Amino acid sequence: MVIYPIIASRLGLDTTQTSLFLGGTLHDVAQVVGAGYSVSSETGDLATLTKLVRVSFLVPVVLIFIALLDRRKNYVMDQKTTLLPWFLLAFMLLNSATSIPSQITESASSVSRFALVMAITGIGMKSNLRQLVEVGFKPFLILLIETIWIASIFLVYIWVT
Repeated sequence: MVIYPIIASRLGLDTTQTSLFLGGTLHDVAQVVGAGYSVSSETGDLATLTKLVRVSFLVPVVLIFIALLDRRKNYVMDQKTTLLPWFLLAFMLLNSATSIPSQITESASSVSRFALVMAITGIGMKSNLRQLVEVGFKPFLILLIETIWIASIFLVYIWVT
């Protein structure tokens, strides 16, 4: 969230390119918002839109995976379990079919931000640095490689287009 805007600046990316880079590579919506608005209001708006478009593709991807799993039938489930995450479908339909009043969305956003801060605080308080050291270097290496891979894909896309 802090380093990516600096990278975008050093690479000479314009507002649109920086927005695509931030919205396409950062994993958390809140990080995209923070990084984007740390550059400018326009970058924040475009980066957030980019991230939300990316998130919106989760529903079709999940549905494709469900279809593939259903086709293979190589999984063990009891009869009451369903592969379809109904909350995703309900959220997509509700969000597309209705216009929610701004007072409700603003209140829900405030509650959501508070819950996110509390969750992150809880994770931080529960984190045991000794256990992180015991895990070893390999998970961090995988995270680093994955981060570089995603950033590279978006940078190539930005430079090619």
